[in-house]
Amino acid sequence: MKTETALVLQSWFDLSNQYTGSVTNAYEIAYANGRSITDEITPGEKIIIPANISIDNKALIFLQGKKIVPATGARKADLDILNPVLGIGTMEIESTFIVR
Repeated sequence: MKTETALVLQSWFDLSNQYTGSVTNAYEIAYANGRSITDEITPGEKIIIPANISIDNKALIFLQGKKIVPATGARKADLDILNPVLGIGTMEIESTFIVR
């Protein structure tokens, strides 16, 4: 078992990929930390990486060699900006639309 520090906007899948080379370990890592896979991770939070987890060394070497640090998470505030309720590009079904 080792402990790592989560970065800004990292998800369980990001942490799993970064430290084990595989996103499939995300569920085991979340469980080891007493969390759900859907829980947000606070930047700076200490995350336990179980010792008995499978490691994809080829993927880890690639990620580390390219200095790739996955951080693909999104906060609710980010999603609100990306998906506004209405606006240009929004369509409504069963509504009258007139162009003049």
